[in-house]
Parts: sequence; structure tokens; C-alpha cells
Amino acid sequence: FFFKQKTAYEISACLVGSEMCIRDRFVTGGLDKAIVVYSLEFDLSGNIVSCEVVQAIDNAHDEGVFCITASRVDEDLVLSGGYDHTVKLWNIGQCKCLKTFKGHSERVLSIALIESEGPSELKNSLANAYPDQRILNRNVSFITSSKDKTLK
Repeated sequence: FFFKQKTAYEISACLVGSEMCIRDRFVTGGLDKAIVVYSLEFDLSGNIVSCEVVQAIDNAHDEGVFCITASRVDEDLVLSGGYDHTVKLWNIGQCKCLKTFKGHSERVLSIALIESEGPSELKNSLANAYPDQRILNRNVSFITSSKDKTLK
């Protein structure tokens, strides 16, 4: 199996598409429109000894998934950006899209998730500029970039 005896860094370096490794999970998205979550098991040296698909969301976007990011605070919270010009908020544990954000006129190239336990000047200014990006009343915001040369 390809992932065995590889570190998470080695895997992400050779995958094409979008991926995010957090703790013992690896989340990927790609041109097949799917988001796939893998469970990873490591040996004492940090090499992956097993890798299993634990969730898969087919047709997560109308077109391919270009970028993906996962929360470091809430392990079920994932944001994906697509060729379909949208950003989607997922509860990956339930394989459920919680919200779709529209606004770009070209594919979404990147997503930065901003998580904070307390007040943050950047987070507060973003929340004021883009109030619909407030995620489920959590202390979380995000920024996206697009091929349309805008940040949202």
C-alpha cells in the first residue's frame, strides 16, 4: 500500500490536489469532486503503518475540490474550496455540508482558517467585513483567495 512506511510529510509532498494532515487523520480533495478522510496509524519513528478510509463524500462540489483545510480545535470541522467557485463548511464526522459560501467568480485557490479562543483584531475585522463567514457562532473565521484575484 502506497502510504505504508511513509511520513505524513512525504505523503503530502507527492499528492496532487488538496490535502490536510491533522493528528491521526489525513483529509484529501481532488478533481473527482470527493473529500476523503483517512485514519492513520504511526509507528514510534513517525512512519505510517496503516491507513484506512473512514469517510468519503462523493460529489462534495459540483466541480473538483481545489483546496481544503481542517480545524485544529474541532476535528469534525472542514472547509473545502472548489472549481465551482464555492467554499463549503463540512461536519466531516456526519458527512454533512453545513453551509455553502458563494461570492467568487472563479475557482477558490486557498482557504485560511482563523481559530481563536479570545478576541483577535484580525478575526474581529474579518467578521465585520464578511459577517456571513462567522461559522456557527464559534470563534472561527476564514479567508479565501480565488483565481478572480480577490480575497474574501
